[in-house]
Amino acid sequence: MKRQREDTHENANDFEALAVDTIDIIFSFLDVVELFCLRYTSILFRDVSSSHLSKKKEMIFSQLVGRVKSQDDATKYVDYDDNPVPYLIPKNKQNYIVNSILETIERSRRDRTSSCALERIECNNLMQLERIHLSEYICRNLKVVDFTNCKSLMAGSLSLLEHSDSKIEELYLDGCKRISAEEIARLTKFLNRLRVLHLGGCSQSLNDATVEAICKNLPHLESIDLMGLNKIADRSVQIIFSHLTNLKYLNIDYCERIRLGYLSQHFILMEALFETGTAEEIVDRIRTGDNDTSLGFLQNDEIVVCKGLQVANLSFGSSLRGGCPAYSLAYLSLSTFGQLKEVNVSSSSKIVDDDIKILLLTCRDALVSLEMRCCDNLTDESLSYIGKYGRKLTILDISACFKISNQGIENVSKCTTLTSLKVSSNSLITDIGVISLGNLKNLLVLDLKNCVNITSYAIGIVIHNCKHLVELDVRNTGFKASEFSNIEMKQRINFFNGKRCCKAIRSKCSFQETSMRHAAKDGIRTRRMYHCTQCNLLPKYGRGICLSCVEKCHSNHEGIFLGSITYFYCDCALLLESGSTCLCIKETNE
Repeated sequence: MKRQREDTHENANDFEALAVDTIDIIFSFLDVVELFCLRYTSILFRDVSSSHLSKKKEMIFSQLVGRVKSQDDATKYVDYDDNPVPYLIPKNKQNYIVNSILETIERSRRDRTSSCALERIECNNLMQLERIHLSEYICRNLKVVDFTNCKSLMAGSLSLLEHSDSKIEELYLDGCKRISAEEIARLTKFLNRLRVLHLGGCSQSLNDATVEAICKNLPHLESIDLMGLNKIADRSVQIIFSHLTNLKYLNIDYCERIRLGYLSQHFILMEALFETGTAEEIVDRIRTGDNDTSLGFLQNDEIVVCKGLQVANLSFGSSLRGGCPAYSLAYLSLSTFGQLKEVNVSSSSKIVDDDIKILLLTCRDALVSLEMRCCDNLTDESLSYIGKYGRKLTILDISACFKISNQGIENVSKCTTLTSLKVSSNSLITDIGVISLGNLKNLLVLDLKNCVNITSYAIGIVIHNCKHLVELDVRNTGFKASEFSNIEMKQRINFFNGKRCCKAIRSKCSFQETSMRHAAKDGIRTRRMYHCTQCNLLPKYGRGICLSCVEKCHSNHEGIFLGSITYFYCDCALLLESGSTCLCIKETNE
Protein backbone atom coordinates (compact mmCIF):
# COMPACT_ATOMS: atom_id res chain seq x y z
CA MET A 1 0.00 0.00 0.00
CA LYS A 2 2.97 2.36 -0.61
CA ARG A 3 3.20 4.98 -3.32
CA GLN A 4 5.41 7.96 -4.11
CA ARG A 5 4.04 11.39 -3.31
CA GLU A 6 3.91 13.84 -6.20
CA ASP A 7 6.95 16.12 -6.65
CA THR A 8 8.85 14.33 -3.85
CA HIS A 9 11.04 11.30 -3.37
CA GLU A 10 9.11 10.17 -0.29
CA ASN A 11 6.82 7.18 -0.02
CA ALA A 12 3.62 7.33 1.96
CA ASN A 13 0.74 5.11 2.83
CA ASP A 14 -2.16 5.50 0.45
CA PHE A 15 -4.55 5.98 3.33
CA GLU A 16 -2.48 8.84 4.75
CA ALA A 17 -3.04 10.78 1.55
CA LEU A 18 -6.79 10.35 1.68
CA ALA A 19 -9.18 12.67 3.45
CA VAL A 20 -10.77 11.36 6.64
CA ASP A 21 -14.22 11.49 5.04
CA THR A 22 -12.98 9.39 2.12
CA ILE A 23 -11.52 6.81 4.49
CA ASP A 24 -14.83 6.60 6.30
CA ILE A 25 -16.63 6.02 3.02
CA ILE A 26 -14.22 3.23 2.07
CA PHE A 27 -14.52 1.55 5.45
CA SER A 28 -18.31 1.88 5.47
CA PHE A 29 -18.42 -0.90 2.85
CA LEU A 30 -16.63 -3.33 5.16
CA ASP A 31 -18.38 -5.72 7.51
CA VAL A 32 -17.23 -6.52 11.05
CA VAL A 33 -15.12 -9.47 9.87
CA GLU A 34 -13.13 -7.33 7.44
CA LEU A 35 -12.71 -4.52 9.94
CA PHE A 36 -11.47 -7.00 12.52
CA CYS A 37 -8.90 -8.44 10.11
CA LEU A 38 -7.66 -4.98 9.09
CA ARG A 39 -6.80 -4.20 12.69
CA TYR A 40 -3.94 -6.70 12.51
CA THR A 41 -2.43 -5.75 9.16
CA SER A 42 -0.72 -2.50 10.16
CA ILE A 43 -0.78 0.24 12.78
CA LEU A 44 -2.46 2.60 10.33
CA PHE A 45 -5.18 0.10 9.47
CA ARG A 46 -5.68 -0.62 13.15
CA ASP A 47 -6.22 3.05 13.95
CA VAL A 48 -8.53 3.64 11.00
CA SER A 49 -10.62 0.52 11.59
CA SER A 50 -10.80 1.19 15.34
CA SER A 51 -11.96 4.72 14.67
CA HIS A 52 -14.60 3.51 12.26
CA LEU A 53 -15.83 0.84 14.68
CA SER A 54 -16.32 3.48 17.38
CA LYS A 55 -18.59 5.48 15.05
CA LYS A 56 -20.84 2.61 14.02
CA LYS A 57 -24.45 2.73 15.15
CA GLU A 58 -24.97 -0.99 14.61
CA MET A 59 -22.87 -4.13 14.89
CA ILE A 60 -24.10 -7.08 12.84
CA PHE A 61 -22.03 -9.97 14.16
CA SER A 62 -24.02 -12.61 12.26
CA GLN A 63 -21.67 -11.79 9.38
CA LEU A 64 -19.28 -14.14 11.19
CA VAL A 65 -21.39 -17.12 10.10
CA GLY A 66 -22.33 -15.78 6.67
CA ARG A 67 -19.46 -17.52 4.86
CA VAL A 68 -19.89 -20.96 3.36
CA LYS A 69 -18.29 -23.33 0.88
CA SER A 70 -19.00 -22.53 -2.74
CA GLN A 71 -21.60 -24.77 -4.40
CA ASP A 72 -19.51 -24.81 -7.58
CA ASP A 73 -16.12 -25.46 -5.98
CA ALA A 74 -15.92 -27.10 -2.55
CA THR A 75 -12.35 -25.82 -2.08
CA LYS A 76 -13.46 -22.17 -2.21
CA TYR A 77 -15.60 -20.03 0.04
CA VAL A 78 -18.22 -17.37 -0.68
CA ASP A 79 -20.11 -14.87 1.44
CA TYR A 80 -23.86 -14.28 1.64
CA ASP A 81 -23.77 -12.36 -1.68
CA ASP A 82 -21.82 -15.08 -3.53
CA ASN A 83 -18.64 -13.00 -3.45
CA PRO A 84 -15.45 -15.09 -3.04
CA VAL A 85 -13.73 -14.82 0.34
CA PRO A 86 -10.33 -16.27 1.30
CA TYR A 87 -11.37 -18.06 4.47
CA LEU A 88 -14.06 -19.19 6.84
CA ILE A 89 -14.35 -17.89 10.39
CA PRO A 90 -13.84 -20.82 12.80
CA LYS A 91 -16.76 -21.17 15.18
CA ASN A 92 -14.47 -21.27 18.18
CA LYS A 93 -13.28 -17.75 17.31
CA GLN A 94 -16.73 -16.17 17.72
CA ASN A 95 -16.15 -15.23 21.36
CA TYR A 96 -12.76 -13.72 20.62
CA ILE A 97 -13.82 -11.65 17.60
CA VAL A 98 -17.05 -10.29 19.11
CA ASN A 99 -15.46 -9.28 22.39
CA SER A 100 -12.32 -7.88 20.75
CA ILE A 101 -14.43 -5.54 18.63
CA LEU A 102 -16.51 -4.41 21.61
CA GLU A 103 -13.36 -3.85 23.67
CA THR A 104 -11.97 -1.76 20.81
CA ILE A 105 -15.06 0.42 20.98
CA GLU A 106 -14.64 0.68 24.74
CA ARG A 107 -11.00 1.80 24.43
CA SER A 108 -11.94 4.48 21.91
CA ARG A 109 -13.91 6.24 24.62
CA ARG A 110 -12.69 9.83 24.95
CA ASP A 111 -13.79 10.58 28.51
CA ARG A 112 -16.26 9.45 31.14
CA THR A 113 -19.03 11.74 29.90
CA SER A 114 -18.82 10.74 26.23
CA SER A 115 -21.58 8.62 24.69
CA CYS A 116 -21.18 5.51 22.58
CA ALA A 117 -22.75 5.73 19.12
CA LEU A 118 -23.81 2.07 19.16
CA GLU A 119 -27.61 1.63 19.04
CA ARG A 120 -27.96 -1.95 17.86
CA ILE A 121 -26.10 -5.22 18.52
CA GLU A 122 -27.10 -8.29 16.51
CA CYS A 123 -25.58 -11.73 17.13
CA ASN A 124 -28.02 -13.95 15.26
CA ASN A 125 -26.99 -17.65 15.09
CA LEU A 126 -23.64 -17.27 16.90
CA MET A 127 -24.07 -20.65 18.55
CA GLN A 128 -20.57 -20.69 20.07
CA LEU A 129 -20.87 -17.27 21.70
CA GLU A 130 -20.65 -17.79 25.46
CA ARG A 131 -19.97 -14.34 26.88
CA ILE A 132 -20.18 -10.81 25.54
CA HIS A 133 -18.45 -7.65 26.72
CA LEU A 134 -21.34 -5.23 27.35
CA SER A 135 -19.94 -2.38 29.41
CA GLU A 136 -22.03 0.49 30.72
CA TYR A 137 -20.46 2.74 28.08
CA ILE A 138 -21.47 0.41 25.22
CA CYS A 139 -24.99 -0.03 26.62
CA ARG A 140 -25.59 3.68 27.11
CA ASN A 141 -27.48 4.27 23.84
CA LEU A 142 -28.40 0.71 22.91
CA LYS A 143 -31.95 0.35 21.59
CA VAL A 144 -31.92 -3.14 20.02
CA VAL A 145 -30.17 -6.24 21.39
CA ASP A 146 -30.54 -9.46 19.38
CA PHE A 147 -29.11 -12.77 20.64
CA THR A 148 -31.42 -15.02 18.60
CA ASN A 149 -30.25 -18.65 18.63
CA CYS A 150 -27.14 -17.96 20.73
CA LYS A 151 -27.50 -21.35 22.38
CA SER A 152 -24.25 -21.17 24.34
CA LEU A 153 -24.76 -17.69 25.82
CA MET A 154 -24.16 -18.20 29.53
CA ALA A 155 -26.22 -17.01 32.46
CA GLY A 156 -25.06 -13.64 33.75
CA SER A 157 -24.02 -12.36 30.31
CA LEU A 158 -26.80 -9.77 30.32
CA SER A 159 -26.22 -8.42 33.82
CA LEU A 160 -24.60 -5.23 32.52
CA LEU A 161 -27.87 -4.30 30.81
CA GLU A 162 -29.30 -3.78 34.27
CA HIS A 163 -28.98 -0.04 34.80
CA SER A 164 -31.63 2.60 35.40
CA ASP A 165 -30.87 4.68 32.29
CA SER A 166 -31.41 1.84 29.83
CA LYS A 167 -32.82 2.90 26.45
CA ILE A 168 -33.31 -0.64 25.12
CA GLU A 169 -36.59 -1.00 23.23
CA GLU A 170 -36.20 -4.45 21.65
CA LEU A 171 -34.65 -7.58 23.19
CA TYR A 172 -34.48 -10.90 21.31
CA LEU A 173 -33.45 -13.97 23.33
CA ASP A 174 -35.05 -16.69 21.19
CA GLY A 175 -33.19 -19.96 21.67
CA CYS A 176 -30.95 -18.72 24.52
CA LYS A 177 -31.43 -21.84 26.61
CA ARG A 178 -28.89 -20.97 29.30
CA ILE A 179 -30.47 -17.67 30.30
CA SER A 180 -32.45 -18.42 33.46
CA ALA A 181 -35.96 -17.32 34.36
CA GLU A 182 -34.62 -15.42 37.38
CA GLU A 183 -32.21 -13.43 35.20
CA ILE A 184 -34.96 -12.47 32.75
CA ALA A 185 -37.33 -11.42 35.54
CA ARG A 186 -34.58 -9.35 37.17
CA LEU A 187 -33.55 -7.80 33.86
CA THR A 188 -37.06 -6.55 33.09
CA LYS A 189 -37.01 -4.41 36.25
CA PHE A 190 -34.49 -2.11 34.57
CA LEU A 191 -35.69 -2.13 30.95
CA ASN A 192 -38.67 0.15 31.46
CA ARG A 193 -38.59 1.32 27.82
CA LEU A 194 -38.79 -2.19 26.41
CA ARG A 195 -41.50 -2.67 23.77
CA VAL A 196 -40.44 -5.99 22.19
CA LEU A 197 -39.44 -9.12 24.15
CA HIS A 198 -38.93 -12.43 22.34
CA LEU A 199 -38.25 -15.52 24.46
CA GLY A 200 -39.31 -18.28 22.07
CA GLY A 201 -37.40 -21.50 22.70
CA CYS A 202 -35.60 -19.86 25.60
CA SER A 203 -34.91 -21.49 28.97
CA GLN A 204 -37.56 -24.05 29.92
CA SER A 205 -37.35 -22.73 33.49
CA LEU A 206 -39.63 -19.86 32.48
CA ASN A 207 -43.06 -20.31 34.08
CA ASP A 208 -46.22 -18.40 34.96
CA ALA A 209 -44.45 -16.53 37.76
CA THR A 210 -41.82 -15.30 35.29
CA VAL A 211 -44.50 -14.09 32.87
CA GLU A 212 -46.29 -12.31 35.71
CA ALA A 213 -43.07 -10.52 36.69
CA ILE A 214 -42.46 -9.52 33.07
CA CYS A 215 -45.96 -8.13 32.62
CA LYS A 216 -45.86 -6.16 35.87
CA ASN A 217 -42.42 -4.71 35.12
CA LEU A 218 -43.15 -3.98 31.45
CA PRO A 219 -46.82 -2.93 31.15
CA HIS A 220 -46.09 -1.12 27.86
CA LEU A 221 -44.91 -4.21 25.95
CA GLU A 222 -46.20 -4.32 22.37
CA SER A 223 -44.74 -7.68 21.29
CA ILE A 224 -44.10 -10.84 23.31
CA ASP A 225 -43.01 -14.25 22.01
CA LEU A 226 -43.23 -17.29 24.32
CA MET A 227 -43.16 -19.98 21.64
CA GLY A 228 -42.36 -23.50 22.83
CA LEU A 229 -42.11 -22.74 26.56
CA ASN A 230 -43.58 -25.85 28.14
CA LYS A 231 -44.10 -24.51 31.67
CA ILE A 232 -46.25 -21.62 30.51
CA ALA A 233 -49.93 -22.32 31.25
CA ASP A 234 -53.32 -20.59 30.97
CA ARG A 235 -52.56 -18.30 33.89
CA SER A 236 -49.87 -16.63 31.80
CA VAL A 237 -52.36 -15.89 29.01
CA GLN A 238 -54.78 -14.33 31.49
CA ILE A 239 -51.98 -12.20 32.95
CA ILE A 240 -50.88 -11.06 29.49
CA PHE A 241 -54.40 -10.10 28.43
CA SER A 242 -55.09 -8.22 31.66
CA HIS A 243 -51.77 -6.36 32.02
CA LEU A 244 -50.43 -5.67 28.51
CA THR A 245 -53.03 -3.25 27.20
CA ASN A 246 -50.78 -2.09 24.33
CA LEU A 247 -50.01 -5.59 23.06
CA LYS A 248 -49.98 -5.98 19.26
CA TYR A 249 -48.11 -9.27 18.77
CA LEU A 250 -48.58 -12.48 20.78
CA ASN A 251 -46.96 -15.83 20.01
CA ILE A 252 -47.76 -18.81 22.23
CA ASP A 253 -47.36 -21.50 19.56
CA TYR A 254 -46.48 -24.99 20.83
CA CYS A 255 -46.81 -24.13 24.53
CA GLU A 256 -47.93 -27.61 25.61
CA ARG A 257 -49.71 -26.64 28.83
CA ILE A 258 -51.79 -23.81 27.40
CA ARG A 259 -55.42 -24.69 26.71
CA LEU A 260 -56.80 -21.13 26.58
CA GLY A 261 -59.27 -21.90 29.34
CA TYR A 262 -59.27 -18.18 30.10
CA LEU A 263 -61.15 -17.55 26.86
CA SER A 264 -63.56 -20.44 27.42
CA GLN A 265 -65.25 -18.52 30.26
CA HIS A 266 -66.95 -16.48 27.53
CA PHE A 267 -68.55 -19.56 25.97
CA ILE A 268 -71.97 -19.14 27.59
CA LEU A 269 -72.04 -15.40 26.87
CA MET A 270 -71.03 -15.89 23.24
CA GLU A 271 -73.48 -18.75 22.78
CA ALA A 272 -76.27 -16.55 24.10
CA LEU A 273 -75.13 -13.74 21.83
CA PHE A 274 -75.43 -15.92 18.72
CA GLU A 275 -79.00 -16.78 19.74
CA THR A 276 -79.92 -13.10 19.32
CA GLY A 277 -79.10 -12.99 15.60
CA THR A 278 -76.81 -13.99 12.76
CA ALA A 279 -73.12 -13.18 12.62
CA GLU A 280 -73.81 -10.27 10.26
CA GLU A 281 -76.45 -8.80 12.58
CA ILE A 282 -74.17 -9.07 15.62
CA VAL A 283 -71.30 -7.30 13.89
CA ASP A 284 -73.62 -4.59 12.53
CA ARG A 285 -74.90 -3.87 16.04
CA ILE A 286 -71.34 -3.49 17.28
CA ARG A 287 -70.31 -1.27 14.36
CA THR A 288 -73.34 1.03 14.79
CA GLY A 289 -72.75 1.25 18.55
CA ASP A 290 -76.23 0.11 19.57
CA ASN A 291 -76.82 0.23 23.33
CA ASP A 292 -77.54 -3.49 23.54
CA THR A 293 -77.33 -5.23 26.92
CA SER A 294 -76.32 -8.49 25.20
CA LEU A 295 -73.09 -6.80 24.08
CA GLY A 296 -72.16 -5.34 27.45
CA PHE A 297 -69.73 -8.12 28.36
CA LEU A 298 -67.42 -7.02 25.53
CA GLN A 299 -66.69 -3.80 27.46
CA ASN A 300 -66.14 -5.57 30.79
CA ASP A 301 -62.62 -4.58 31.85
CA GLU A 302 -62.26 -7.72 33.94
CA ILE A 303 -62.47 -10.12 31.02
CA VAL A 304 -61.60 -8.03 27.94
CA VAL A 305 -58.46 -8.93 25.99
CA CYS A 306 -55.88 -6.61 24.42
CA LYS A 307 -57.88 -4.26 22.23
CA GLY A 308 -54.91 -3.42 20.01
CA LEU A 309 -53.89 -7.02 19.24
CA GLN A 310 -52.90 -7.44 15.58
CA VAL A 311 -51.00 -10.75 15.41
CA ALA A 312 -52.19 -13.80 17.38
CA ASN A 313 -50.24 -17.05 17.00
CA LEU A 314 -52.27 -19.59 18.97
CA SER A 315 -51.22 -22.78 17.19
CA PHE A 316 -50.85 -25.98 19.19
CA GLY A 317 -49.12 -28.19 16.63
CA SER A 318 -50.39 -31.38 15.07
CA SER A 319 -49.70 -33.46 18.19
CA LEU A 320 -51.72 -31.28 20.55
CA ARG A 321 -55.34 -31.31 19.47
CA GLY A 322 -57.84 -29.16 21.33
CA GLY A 323 -56.55 -25.62 21.14
CA CYS A 324 -58.85 -22.60 21.20
CA PRO A 325 -62.30 -23.27 22.72
CA ALA A 326 -65.44 -22.71 20.66
CA TYR A 327 -66.35 -19.02 20.22
CA SER A 328 -63.00 -17.90 21.65
CA LEU A 329 -61.80 -16.62 18.27
CA ALA A 330 -65.12 -14.83 17.75
CA TYR A 331 -64.73 -13.15 21.14
CA LEU A 332 -61.14 -12.22 20.36
CA SER A 333 -62.23 -10.67 17.05
CA LEU A 334 -65.05 -8.65 18.60
CA SER A 335 -63.04 -7.40 21.56
CA THR A 336 -60.12 -6.24 19.38
CA PHE A 337 -62.57 -4.26 17.22
CA GLY A 338 -61.42 -5.72 13.92
CA GLN A 339 -57.67 -5.00 14.19
CA LEU A 340 -56.41 -8.59 13.81
CA LYS A 341 -54.06 -8.91 10.84
CA GLU A 342 -52.57 -12.38 11.32
CA VAL A 343 -54.22 -15.31 13.08
CA ASN A 344 -52.95 -18.86 13.57
CA VAL A 345 -55.31 -21.27 15.35
CA SER A 346 -54.00 -24.52 13.88
CA SER A 347 -55.01 -27.75 15.67
CA SER A 348 -57.93 -26.01 17.39
CA SER A 349 -60.45 -28.79 16.89
CA LYS A 350 -63.14 -26.93 18.85
CA ILE A 351 -63.19 -23.84 16.64
CA VAL A 352 -66.55 -23.60 14.83
CA ASP A 353 -67.84 -21.88 11.71
CA ASP A 354 -69.24 -18.96 13.74
CA ASP A 355 -65.71 -18.14 14.90
CA ILE A 356 -64.51 -17.75 11.33
CA LYS A 357 -67.62 -15.81 10.30
CA ILE A 358 -67.15 -13.23 13.04
CA LEU A 359 -63.42 -13.01 12.35
CA LEU A 360 -63.96 -12.29 8.64
CA LEU A 361 -66.81 -9.85 9.27
CA THR A 362 -65.01 -7.81 11.92
CA CYS A 363 -61.50 -7.92 10.46
CA ARG A 364 -62.38 -7.72 6.76
CA ASP A 365 -60.26 -4.58 6.31
CA ALA A 366 -57.23 -5.85 8.24
CA LEU A 367 -56.84 -9.64 8.02
CA VAL A 368 -53.99 -10.75 5.73
CA SER A 369 -53.06 -14.18 7.10
CA LEU A 370 -55.28 -16.98 8.44
CA GLU A 371 -53.89 -20.40 9.33
CA MET A 372 -56.32 -23.03 10.62
CA ARG A 373 -54.72 -26.36 9.80
CA CYS A 374 -56.37 -29.37 11.50
CA CYS A 375 -59.50 -27.49 12.59
CA ASP A 376 -61.84 -30.48 12.35
CA ASN A 377 -65.17 -28.69 12.88
CA LEU A 378 -64.87 -26.17 10.06
CA THR A 379 -67.11 -26.68 7.03
CA ASP A 380 -67.70 -25.10 3.63
CA GLU A 381 -69.98 -22.55 5.29
CA SER A 382 -67.08 -20.73 6.94
CA LEU A 383 -65.13 -20.65 3.66
CA SER A 384 -67.99 -18.83 1.96
CA TYR A 385 -67.18 -15.86 4.21
CA ILE A 386 -63.56 -15.96 3.10
CA GLY A 387 -64.69 -15.55 -0.50
CA LYS A 388 -67.02 -12.68 0.43
CA TYR A 389 -65.05 -10.74 3.03
CA GLY A 390 -61.38 -11.74 2.64
CA ARG A 391 -60.57 -8.44 0.99
CA LYS A 392 -56.89 -8.37 1.97
CA LEU A 393 -56.30 -12.04 2.73
CA THR A 394 -53.07 -13.28 1.16
CA ILE A 395 -52.16 -16.38 3.22
CA LEU A 396 -54.65 -19.18 3.92
CA ASP A 397 -53.98 -22.63 5.35
CA ILE A 398 -56.94 -25.04 5.57
CA SER A 399 -54.96 -28.27 5.42
CA ALA A 400 -56.48 -31.33 7.14
CA CYS A 401 -59.86 -29.65 7.64
CA PHE A 402 -61.56 -32.89 6.70
CA LYS A 403 -65.12 -31.55 6.22
CA ILE A 404 -64.12 -29.16 3.44
CA SER A 405 -65.29 -30.16 -0.04
CA ASN A 406 -65.24 -28.76 -3.59
CA GLN A 407 -67.86 -26.16 -2.66
CA GLY A 408 -65.57 -24.70 -0.03
CA ILE A 409 -62.62 -24.57 -2.44
CA GLU A 410 -64.79 -22.80 -5.02
CA ASN A 411 -65.68 -20.23 -2.35
CA VAL A 412 -61.99 -19.73 -1.58
CA SER A 413 -61.24 -19.18 -5.28
CA LYS A 414 -63.27 -15.95 -5.08
CA CYS A 415 -60.63 -14.48 -2.77
CA THR A 416 -58.41 -13.25 -5.60
CA THR A 417 -55.83 -11.58 -3.33
CA LEU A 418 -54.45 -14.95 -2.15
CA THR A 419 -50.76 -15.59 -2.75
CA SER A 420 -50.34 -18.69 -0.57
CA LEU A 421 -52.94 -21.46 -0.28
CA LYS A 422 -52.48 -24.77 1.51
CA VAL A 423 -55.25 -27.38 1.27
CA SER A 424 -53.27 -30.58 1.80
CA SER A 425 -54.77 -33.79 3.23
CA ASN A 426 -58.36 -33.00 2.23
CA SER A 427 -59.69 -36.15 0.60
CA LEU A 428 -63.08 -34.64 -0.37
CA ILE A 429 -61.45 -32.27 -2.86
CA THR A 430 -61.51 -33.40 -6.50
CA ASP A 431 -60.61 -31.93 -9.89
CA ILE A 432 -63.74 -29.75 -9.88
CA GLY A 433 -62.55 -27.78 -6.86
CA VAL A 434 -58.91 -27.59 -7.93
CA ILE A 435 -59.74 -26.25 -11.40
CA SER A 436 -61.53 -23.28 -9.80
CA LEU A 437 -58.23 -22.26 -8.18
CA GLY A 438 -57.09 -21.07 -11.60
CA ASN A 439 -58.93 -17.83 -10.75
CA LEU A 440 -56.20 -16.98 -8.22
CA LYS A 441 -53.93 -15.07 -10.61
CA ASN A 442 -51.60 -13.86 -7.82
CA LEU A 443 -50.98 -17.33 -6.39
CA LEU A 444 -47.34 -18.11 -5.55
CA VAL A 445 -47.65 -21.14 -3.27
CA LEU A 446 -50.11 -24.03 -3.66
CA ASP A 447 -49.99 -27.11 -1.46
CA LEU A 448 -52.15 -30.06 -2.63
CA LYS A 449 -50.17 -32.80 -0.93
CA ASN A 450 -52.18 -35.92 0.03
CA CYS A 451 -55.28 -34.77 -1.88
CA VAL A 452 -55.62 -38.23 -3.38
CA ASN A 453 -58.63 -37.55 -5.61
CA ILE A 454 -57.12 -34.94 -7.94
CA THR A 455 -55.46 -35.71 -11.29
CA SER A 456 -52.85 -34.29 -13.65
CA TYR A 457 -55.59 -32.65 -15.72
CA ALA A 458 -56.66 -30.26 -12.94
CA ILE A 459 -53.08 -29.55 -11.88
CA GLY A 460 -52.13 -28.65 -15.46
CA ILE A 461 -54.99 -26.14 -15.69
CA VAL A 462 -53.92 -24.46 -12.43
CA ILE A 463 -50.31 -24.16 -13.61
CA HIS A 464 -51.45 -22.71 -16.94
CA ASN A 465 -53.68 -20.06 -15.32
CA CYS A 466 -51.49 -19.15 -12.33
CA LYS A 467 -48.60 -17.49 -14.14
CA HIS A 468 -46.73 -16.46 -10.98
CA LEU A 469 -46.79 -19.87 -9.31
CA VAL A 470 -43.46 -20.58 -7.61
CA GLU A 471 -44.18 -23.57 -5.42
CA LEU A 472 -46.46 -26.52 -6.13
CA ASP A 473 -46.57 -29.54 -3.84
CA VAL A 474 -48.43 -32.47 -5.43
CA ARG A 475 -46.90 -35.37 -3.54
CA ASN A 476 -49.21 -38.33 -2.99
CA THR A 477 -51.87 -37.13 -5.44
CA GLY A 478 -53.11 -38.51 -8.75
CA PHE A 479 -50.47 -36.51 -10.59
CA LYS A 480 -48.36 -38.39 -13.14
CA ALA A 481 -45.28 -36.73 -14.57
CA SER A 482 -45.64 -38.66 -17.83
CA GLU A 483 -48.97 -36.92 -18.50
CA PHE A 484 -47.46 -33.48 -18.08
CA SER A 485 -45.90 -32.47 -21.38
CA ASN A 486 -45.42 -28.71 -21.06
CA ILE A 487 -41.73 -28.63 -20.12
CA GLU A 488 -41.54 -24.82 -19.91
CA MET A 489 -44.24 -24.70 -17.25
CA LYS A 490 -42.60 -27.59 -15.48
CA GLN A 491 -39.29 -25.77 -15.30
CA ARG A 492 -40.88 -22.51 -14.23
CA ILE A 493 -41.92 -23.98 -10.89
CA ASN A 494 -39.15 -24.42 -8.37
CA PHE A 495 -40.79 -27.18 -6.39
CA PHE A 496 -42.32 -29.94 -8.44
CA ASN A 497 -43.67 -33.25 -7.17
CA GLY A 498 -41.39 -33.18 -4.15
CA LYS A 499 -38.11 -32.32 -5.92
CA ARG A 500 -36.48 -29.15 -7.17
CA CYS A 501 -36.47 -29.32 -10.94
CA CYS A 502 -34.20 -26.67 -12.42
CA LYS A 503 -31.36 -24.91 -10.59
CA ALA A 504 -30.68 -22.71 -13.60
CA ILE A 505 -33.89 -20.70 -13.20
CA ARG A 506 -33.56 -19.74 -9.56
CA SER A 507 -35.13 -16.36 -9.01
CA LYS A 508 -33.12 -13.43 -7.76
CA CYS A 509 -35.70 -13.09 -5.02
CA SER A 510 -34.84 -15.37 -2.10
CA PHE A 511 -38.51 -16.31 -1.77
CA GLN A 512 -38.29 -18.46 -4.88
CA GLU A 513 -35.02 -20.09 -3.86
CA THR A 514 -36.38 -20.99 -0.42
CA SER A 515 -39.98 -21.40 -1.46
CA MET A 516 -40.63 -24.51 0.60
CA ARG A 517 -40.38 -22.33 3.73
CA HIS A 518 -37.93 -24.68 5.47
CA ALA A 519 -34.71 -22.90 4.60
CA ALA A 520 -32.52 -24.10 7.47
CA LYS A 521 -33.64 -27.72 7.14
CA ASP A 522 -33.21 -27.86 3.37
CA GLY A 523 -29.60 -26.71 3.49
CA ILE A 524 -30.36 -23.26 2.11
CA ARG A 525 -27.57 -20.73 2.71
CA THR A 526 -27.64 -17.79 5.04
CA ARG A 527 -28.42 -14.48 3.35
CA ARG A 528 -28.85 -10.82 4.17
CA MET A 529 -32.29 -10.21 5.68
CA TYR A 530 -33.52 -6.63 5.37
CA HIS A 531 -36.56 -4.99 6.92
CA CYS A 532 -38.97 -2.30 5.74
CA THR A 533 -40.50 -0.06 8.39
CA GLN A 534 -43.02 1.42 5.95
CA CYS A 535 -44.40 -2.05 5.07
CA ASN A 536 -44.22 -3.33 8.66
CA LEU A 537 -41.88 -6.16 7.62
CA LEU A 538 -40.01 -6.01 10.92
CA PRO A 539 -38.10 -8.40 13.22
CA LYS A 540 -40.70 -8.09 15.96
CA TYR A 541 -43.26 -9.64 13.59
CA GLY A 542 -40.82 -12.22 12.22
CA ARG A 543 -40.88 -10.65 8.75
CA GLY A 544 -38.03 -9.82 6.38
CA ILE A 545 -37.10 -9.25 2.74
CA CYS A 546 -34.13 -10.07 0.51
CA LEU A 547 -31.68 -7.67 -1.14
CA SER A 548 -33.28 -7.98 -4.58
CA CYS A 549 -36.66 -6.91 -3.21
CA VAL A 550 -35.03 -4.01 -1.37
CA GLU A 551 -33.58 -2.74 -4.65
CA LYS A 552 -36.64 -3.34 -6.84
CA CYS A 553 -39.76 -3.27 -4.66
CA HIS A 554 -38.87 -1.12 -1.65
CA SER A 555 -36.26 1.28 -3.04
CA ASN A 556 -38.40 4.37 -2.38
CA HIS A 557 -39.67 3.26 1.02
CA GLU A 558 -38.65 4.84 4.30
CA GLY A 559 -36.98 2.88 7.07
CA ILE A 560 -35.07 0.16 5.15
CA PHE A 561 -32.36 -1.48 7.28
CA LEU A 562 -30.25 -4.63 7.39
CA GLY A 563 -31.41 -7.07 10.04
CA SER A 564 -29.07 -10.04 10.13
CA ILE A 565 -27.32 -12.70 8.10
CA THR A 566 -29.53 -15.72 8.66
CA TYR A 567 -31.78 -18.43 7.22
CA PHE A 568 -35.04 -16.87 6.09
CA TYR A 569 -37.56 -16.58 3.28
CA CYS A 570 -38.59 -13.30 1.69
CA ASP A 571 -42.02 -12.01 2.70
CA CYS A 572 -42.25 -9.33 0.02
CA ALA A 573 -43.91 -11.67 -2.46
CA LEU A 574 -46.65 -12.61 -0.01
CA LEU A 575 -47.87 -8.99 0.10
CA LEU A 576 -48.44 -8.94 3.85
CA GLU A 577 -48.27 -5.15 3.94
CA SER A 578 -46.87 -3.91 0.66
CA GLY A 579 -50.09 -3.89 -1.36
CA SER A 580 -48.32 -4.41 -4.69
CA THR A 581 -46.84 -7.30 -6.61
CA CYS A 582 -43.28 -8.40 -6.01
CA LEU A 583 -41.28 -7.20 -9.02
CA CYS A 584 -38.70 -9.96 -8.66
CA ILE A 585 -41.28 -12.74 -8.89
CA LYS A 586 -43.15 -10.99 -11.68
CA GLU A 587 -40.03 -10.51 -13.77
CA THR A 588 -38.99 -14.13 -13.36
CA ASN A 589 -42.27 -15.57 -14.56
CA GLU A 590 -43.17 -13.25 -17.42
